Amino acid sequence: ALPPDLKRDLSPSRIYRHLSARARRLAPGSLRQVQMVLRSFLRFLHLTGRLDRDLAPCLVSFRVWSLSRVPRSVSPEDLERAFRDTAGDTHRDLRDRAVLLLLAVYGLRIGEVARLRLEDIEWRAQQLAVRGRKNRRDLILPLVPVVARALARYMKEARPQGTPYREVFLSRYLPHPYANGSHFGMTLIRRLRKLGLRARPHALRHTLARC
Repeated sequence: ALPPDLKRDLSPSRIYRHLSARARRLAPGSLRQVQMVLRSFLRFLHLTGRLDRDLAPCLVSFRVWSLSRVPRSVSPEDLERAFRDTAGDTHRDLRDRAVLLLLAVYGLRIGEVARLRLEDIEWRAQQLAVRGRKNRRDLILPLVPVVARALARYMKEARPQGTPYREVFLSRYLPHPYANGSHFGMTLIRRLRKLGLRARPHALRHTLARC
């Protein structure tokens, strides 16, 4: 049962004060999810007799436009900091530098990077094939020298050898391909957070778009 004071004071104005407070910290899409859950909860309270009044209808759905917010990007200074942080010779440095370059130079999605296979890198033709894209069209890109060097060094010095997998980027321990782009992206997100950068891999794609 609901506490008597909450049951007495629960009203549309109190609900919207709560949503207004949450809106200061949430993106529009996340706030919409909160509203949907709250609407279902209020409907449940009414149907089970815990509330005399159905307050669910007061939560009117609102649209979230895909281009309503300016996408986050990374400043040139922060991007330079990230590249300096990956200038070392460790497995993580070599992998993360190659990934950063693929994201920043080509504007690839992290899922596209995770799905890159050895045969997608055409060394002699100096081309990079990006397959399985969101629009289902393959993309052939010139293999920029700085990217080629980073990929070659990662594959020679850091990529686990003797595995049956054809994906370029493999987990170091118990080598296997990354399950998905989100899981792969977390390895980079953790590194950026240590630098004080609250950025996700997709922000690098928007950074390229703004240049």
